[in-house]
Amino acid sequence: MALEAGLIGLFFIQALRFLVGMLYTQTAGASAMLALQSLNIDPLPPGGPDPTLVRSEISFTIAMLGLPLLTLILGKVRPLIFAGTLLVVVGRALMNLQVVLTPTAAAALVVGGGLFYLAFLVRWRANHFPIFFVAGIGADQLFRAAGNTLDPSWAANYANVQIGLSFIAALIAFIALVWSETRPQPPMPGPEYGLLPFWGGVGIGGLLFLQLALLAIPNAIAGRADYDYAIIVPFLTAATLLPLVPSVRSRVMAFLNTFDAGLRGWLWMLLIILLLVFGTRLQGVIGAITLILAQFGATMIWWWLLRRRTERDRSFNGLWLILAMAIFAILIAFDTFTYDYAYVRGLSGNLAFLNDIVVPLMRGFQGLGLVVLASPHSLPPCQ
Repeated sequence: MALEAGLIGLFFIQALRFLVGMLYTQTAGASAMLALQSLNIDPLPPGGPDPTLVRSEISFTIAMLGLPLLTLILGKVRPLIFAGTLLVVVGRALMNLQVVLTPTAAAALVVGGGLFYLAFLVRWRANHFPIFFVAGIGADQLFRAAGNTLDPSWAANYANVQIGLSFIAALIAFIALVWSETRPQPPMPGPEYGLLPFWGGVGIGGLLFLQLALLAIPNAIAGRADYDYAIIVPFLTAATLLPLVPSVRSRVMAFLNTFDAGLRGWLWMLLIILLLVFGTRLQGVIGAITLILAQFGATMIWWWLLRRRTERDRSFNGLWLILAMAIFAILIAFDTFTYDYAYVRGLSGNLAFLNDIVVPLMRGFQGLGLVVLASPHSLPPCQ
């Protein structure tokens, strides 16, 4: 089951990174095509995005992100977790095959199926929830390290390998489903039964942004710290995967247990914020080490976003997962429009005065994601 969660997590992270990049570039390209149309210039040069196709891809993505809502009704039907697995493995293979769906739509299918799968994982196999993200992000780092920052799994010639991995993941998921249905279920509450609270959903969105914008990206850390990328990669991957070791998590919790229960979340939040502040301002080996430590601290939080479910609890896991993706999308959008480069320009004319107000507010909102992420609401005992 842990291997299944790790593979599905890997497909999810790969597709999410791809989807963010493609939606941004395709939308920008389609906007340029429409501008050319308004000037009576041929809007479709070779390779240019078709605005109609881009609109359909955006609509399909929104529909796929709504899949977790089905779990509000169907969440008690435990075998449906296999349906989420099938959506992920099929969509991930279609990203390389480029048949039936465009690569962007196939990535949206993976992300939507991954959220559907994740809602069931939280409800019935909560102890594998952190493995989904940590193993997925760690394996994604290894893929990009093999391609020297470029993910080789996006290439068309990787299709046969991906088909094999998708088949293996589906087979493991089927075996796990049959095995779980034939054995007696443990009593509730227990580590198998989880509940994603509202703040946990917000935390997932903020943590995913931190991971995919900086902390899990070795070339981003190398650029920030002005340090050797090849040296950073193994240490960053180790910092990502180290919390999978139970003894490491036990030592961290032993440290936190020396503090008052109401202060633990704020303490952990403060440590990560300080590491981020110093790491993004220091250069060389000190800056690199500081950001790698921040990645270790952020990775530990995956074990603290859920709480155990009881028979009296009503599950809104699917709804809060959609909230997580909304928070993630807002943070990504704000990051895009506060990053200074040629194609992101400030307002002009009578609205120019907003440039000194709106951009700082957007940057501040990005920081707010970390504050709610590590609040005391998200620190139950480590599983």
